[in-house]
Amino acid sequence: MSCFARRLRPQVFFLPNQPPCSVATQAMPIRILLRAPLRPSQRLFATARGVKLSAEPAPQTRPPAPKTQSPAAKPAPQTRPPAPKTRTPVVKPTSPALSTTTTIPSTRAPRHPILSYADMLSSKGHPTLLYEAPSHFWLRLSCFGAGAFCISYTVVQYWTVYLHPPAGLSWWVPHAYGVVCMFMAGMGVYFAASAGGIVRRIRAVPAVVAQASSSATATAARAGKPRPATAAIRATATAATATATATTTPPPPLLLEVSTSRAVPFFPDKTTRVAPGEVKLSFRLAAMLAGQRTDAGPPSSQSSAAERLRAMRSEQEAAERARKYEMDHLMTAPFRHAGRAAAASWAGVKRGLSREGFAKIRVGPVQYKFDVGGGGWALDEGKALDRIVHVQTPR
Repeated sequence: MSCFARRLRPQVFFLPNQPPCSVATQAMPIRILLRAPLRPSQRLFATARGVKLSAEPAPQTRPPAPKTQSPAAKPAPQTRPPAPKTRTPVVKPTSPALSTTTTIPSTRAPRHPILSYADMLSSKGHPTLLYEAPSHFWLRLSCFGAGAFCISYTVVQYWTVYLHPPAGLSWWVPHAYGVVCMFMAGMGVYFAASAGGIVRRIRAVPAVVAQASSSATATAARAGKPRPATAAIRATATAATATATATTTPPPPLLLEVSTSRAVPFFPDKTTRVAPGEVKLSFRLAAMLAGQRTDAGPPSSQSSAAERLRAMRSEQEAAERARKYEMDHLMTAPFRHAGRAAAASWAGVKRGLSREGFAKIRVGPVQYKFDVGGGGWALDEGKALDRIVHVQTPR
C-alpha cells in the first residue's frame, strides 16, 4: 500500500477550473497546466489524506486589526496662534429699508394707451370725410318748382281776386279765394322747405385744424384779403399738430363738421361744428347701407362674415352681368340710359313731395334730415360714423 502510494504521490494532478465534461482522463504535462490558475481536483486523489485535505474548507483570512497606540505615545497637539480677524467694510444703504408694503417699480417700459377711433382721427393733421349724400338735383328741382308754382298762384289770385275783384262777383268769392291763397302759400312753403335741412356731408375735423382755419380766416378778414387757400390752412394745421406732438400732450379733441343744404336755392351749404357726443342718430348707418345693397329691408346689425362675403360676391356677379349686357347691346344703350334718367328724376320728384327716404338726425339743438333712401357714400361702410356719434336705437 505504501509503495502504491509512493508511486502515485508524484502524479497528483492539478487541473484548471473547467466543467467536468471537458476534463481529460489522461495525464497532461505540468508546463501546460501551469498556464491557467490551478485548483486541486477533488476526484483524482489516491490517498485518504489528500481527500481529507481537499474536503477541509479553506481557512478564512481576517483583515489585520488596526494598530492602537497608547495615549502616552500620542504626541501633544501643536497650538498655533489665532490669525488676526479682518473686518470687511459694510456699505450701508442711503435709502431706508424696504418694508413689507413697499412696492418696487417695474423696469418695463410703460405701455402706450389704447386710442379710440375718435382719438385716431383727431391725431391726423387734416379733416376726414365720414359721409357724403347722393345727388339731390331732381329732388331740389321738384321742391323748388312746386314751391314756386304754389307761391306764384297765391300772389296772382290774391292780387286779382282778393284785392281787386272783378265787377259782378258775389261778396263771398274774394273771401273764399283768400282761404285758397293761404292754403296754396302753405303748400309752397312746405315744398320749398323740403329741399332744405338735408345733411350733405359729415367730416371729422381735429380741433387743431379747426382752430388754425378759423384764425387764418379771421386774419384774412381783418386784412381785407380773400379767404386763404386750402393749402395754407393745411400747412398751418400740420405745424400745429407737430408742435402738439413735440410737447407730448394728449391728442386734441375731435369735432364733427356737418354741412346741410339751405331752403333757398343758389346759396352755399350751412356748416356746423359740434362735438361728436352732440350728434345723435336714431339708426345705425352701417345696417341701413347694408339693407340697401342687399334689398332685404332693414337688416340686423350683427351679420356674420359669411353673409357679408356672399353679399359682396353677389354684387360683383350682378355688376359683371350688367356690364356684359351693356357691351352686347350697344344699339339700345341710349334708350336704356334715358329711361334710367327719367326714373331717377321721377323718384326725386316723389321724394321731394312726399319726403320719403329720410331719417331724423339731431345736431345739437337742431334737427335735420338724413338721406337713407337714395344711396350715398360712407367711410368703412358707415361703421366709422357709428363709432363716433351717439346712436339711439329703438327698443
